[in-house]
Amino acid sequence: MAENIKIEDIAAAFRHVGAVSGDLVLYHGSMKSMGLVEGGPQTVANGILESVSPGGTIAIPTLWYTGKLPGRSREEDFSIDSSPSWNGAMAEA
Repeated sequence: MAENIKIEDIAAAFRHVGAVSGDLVLYHGSMKSMGLVEGGPQTVANGILESVSPGGTIAIPTLWYTGKLPGRSREEDFSIDSSPSWNGAMAEA
């Protein structure tokens, strides 16, 4: 049985592929592809941030759906509370 992925594992993996303090990381990934992460999406974000600290930045795409949804008009603006994401758990977190 595989062990749960921890923040230290994520930070180490990003450092292994070259992330260093002060870097900008654009992360577009899938929670499902990572396996079981202790703490979920927040742990992933914190692990990436740890790999580029101090002074680094991470960016995670948070695309949202603009189509017709039940109870909403097409003209409604983005709402952080109710606009669904196309990008899954990382974007929702």
